[in-house]
Amino acid sequence: MQVNFLLAEVIQNNITETYKEDDKSNFGSIIVRTYDEEKTQELICRPVNSRFNDIPLVGEHVLIFQGTNEFSTVDKFRRQWYYFPAYNIQSNINHNALPGIAEAQTSNVNTIGQQNPLGKSFKQKSVSQLQMFEGDTILQGRFSNSIRLGSTVNNGSYTLQPTWSGKTDGDPIIIISNAHLDKKEKQFTIESFKDDFSSFYLTSMQQISNLKLYRTPTKSSPIESFNTSQFIGDANRIILRAKTDSIILDSPNRITLGAPQVRIGAENAGHPLVKGDKLRMILNDLVAVISAGVIGPAGIASSPLQQGKLINILKDIGNLNSNKHYFDK
Repeated sequence: MQVNFLLAEVIQNNITETYKEDDKSNFGSIIVRTYDEEKTQELICRPVNSRFNDIPLVGEHVLIFQGTNEFSTVDKFRRQWYYFPAYNIQSNINHNALPGIAEAQTSNVNTIGQQNPLGKSFKQKSVSQLQMFEGDTILQGRFSNSIRLGSTVNNGSYTLQPTWSGKTDGDPIIIISNAHLDKKEKQFTIESFKDDFSSFYLTSMQQISNLKLYRTPTKSSPIESFNTSQFIGDANRIILRAKTDSIILDSPNRITLGAPQVRIGAENAGHPLVKGDKLRMILNDLVAVISAGVIGPAGIASSPLQQGKLINILKDIGNLNSNKHYFDK
């Protein structure tokens, strides 16, 4: 079977339409106008892959072809138009529209087509291209968000250098970045803890030197020198929620909560934790006072009746403090 491809301009997309059970086969469909052929057509096209949807904007250009649809049988083929994602006609991350190309030609070859809106809800903005390194696989959204499947890079002359480092080129790293710093439209940007609104880093053997903690670790390895696998999340606020079971934090070494205030149970919890070393000193003094006995009315000193029990209490007080769990003074 021969497949012919056509160039077409998007004149309408149906992504903002509400759900209709009887029209679910057209989810993500667009209406295009073909050009570069003898006869101009307006066609309804479905995305070429339902698992990867990159919905083009009005005025962007796509490559379309005819393939079989869901009503085809072994005896009869029924055709449907499909489209590939918009091609990079403007070299622009936010949009690649060039409207009016598919309109009827006039005698003036320099006439600019009608500048229609790019969509019903889409708002144009300036978005910088993420700095690329050799071998990278990058998925970059229209709105300053991205997924980088990258690696350690020590060689090459790039406009921006990686914000991560490592000893061995090719060690893998995954970075999910949202709302990174946008410069001028044609300038590069790069992931940064300082500038990105939120991000996830999955490292292998990299060092991350541009992440500054509010409290520098004194027992764990410093951030900038740790060079094995790490999972780092960074945002203004972080919420971890277990729907039906537990949240488990497990470590063979230690768990550090670096915050000026920790609330357990509820955010308005009002029962303060006891400082173990202070409590131990107070109880030791209290037992010492009781062990000293009292002086009766006749000036005769007397000892506690249960002196042995006080000795056992002193032993228990000695074991009051944990040697594994601590909180800040």
